[in-house]
Amino acid sequence: MFEFERKLEDAILSKLSNYGLTYREKSVAILWIQDCDYRTISKKLYISEHTTRTIIKNIYRKLEVNSKVLLVMKIFVQ
Repeated sequence: MFEFERKLEDAILSKLSNYGLTYREKSVAILWIQDCDYRTISKKLYISEHTTRTIIKNIYRKLEVNSKVLLVMKIFVQ
């Protein structure tokens, strides 16, 4: 399973590199796409839940989407 997770993260990073996201935004996006909630992301990255929410809003703005489903579709379908 570890190998699969690493490959998934690499694939997500590759796709996200086209959108001008910061390192932190990419880190949050990977966890968000892997279906982690705000609290889990916050704990794993040692940031507040408020910061996590703000980063996710910034990701949505940069990728011009408004939901997790559209984010995943934009990354993996386009």
